[in-house]
Amino acid sequence: MTDTMQTPSGENQNSAGTPAAKPTSLTITDKAVNEIKRIQANDPSAVGTNLRVMVVGGGCSGMSYKLGFDGQPIAASDKIFEKDGVKVVCDAKSYLYLAGTELDFTDGLNGTGFVFKNPMRSEPVVAVPASQLNGCVHCGAHLSGELAPHACGQCGTPQPLVPGSLRDPFEVFQVARRFGQSRGELQKRFLLLSRALHPDRFARASEVARQASLERMGLVNEAFRILSDGDAIRDFLFSQSGFQEKGAQTSEDLELAERWFDLQEQIDEKGADEGLALLALFQGELTGLLTEMKLQMQRLEQSFDNQNEPKEALQEMFKVRHRMNTSQSMLRDVERMRFRLESAGKVHP
Repeated sequence: MTDTMQTPSGENQNSAGTPAAKPTSLTITDKAVNEIKRIQANDPSAVGTNLRVMVVGGGCSGMSYKLGFDGQPIAASDKIFEKDGVKVVCDAKSYLYLAGTELDFTDGLNGTGFVFKNPMRSEPVVAVPASQLNGCVHCGAHLSGELAPHACGQCGTPQPLVPGSLRDPFEVFQVARRFGQSRGELQKRFLLLSRALHPDRFARASEVARQASLERMGLVNEAFRILSDGDAIRDFLFSQSGFQEKGAQTSEDLELAERWFDLQEQIDEKGADEGLALLALFQGELTGLLTEMKLQMQRLEQSFDNQNEPKEALQEMFKVRHRMNTSQSMLRDVERMRFRLESAGKVHP
């Protein structure tokens, strides 16, 4: 092994005086792996999650480490480190400070907790007690109560968002994934979080707290907008489902499109009066189809809320929404054709 020595600038050099290779990974010790597994085995909320590490500004050393179990899908930009079935993830920004770091666990006389050690850097070892997992970045208190996970219930500090994490409106408001949301309960939760997170409260706080306040408040506003609108709820659920528009087209869609093309050819062959009469009949039929599909959508939403095959209900909703969009587009085309006929003077209404 090549000996290394610390330079005044904080960079390591080998005995020949040339810069040593910089580690590019996060190392996880066996003790850290065993402790992570122990916590997951004893905490039902941590089952099936990954341990996320964040580095945020603040603290005596200019930065602090935040650990927490994260059940959200791993973002494409995240860095993943795995050992013995345990996954530790971090965002790209935090990785700049974590590359070359060893994540260990200690239960010695000096305290119990996770330890970050980086021999390539000059900052001291940073320890995070196991009791502070999913804890406040400011005071370390466990995030629980009506403000969790947005702000600390003890010190009130807004918690930084994980870059690239999924912004799920149902999790933001801690409500069930359903269409039938209680407007009153949403409003109550919105007012509670708004009072706790409003940027005016943190105008003189640290930069980290001010930024977290802005991000969390924006997240709450967007979640409230989505949960207050059934169409927005559907759009969000569709965006997470992976359904493809190509797969939403049905034989009914194709049949309707063919009828519309045939109708346009008939109108070109017939007189204006008869053409407008045909348009009126088709317009009435489309309007009736839309009314029927809206009722079908309501039934599917109820089935989803009752958890009666929710995935199948959502997939059928996706197809119905596609047919509704097709019908609405045709209605606009019908109106444009009617206007063109009248404007050309072929008909005098």
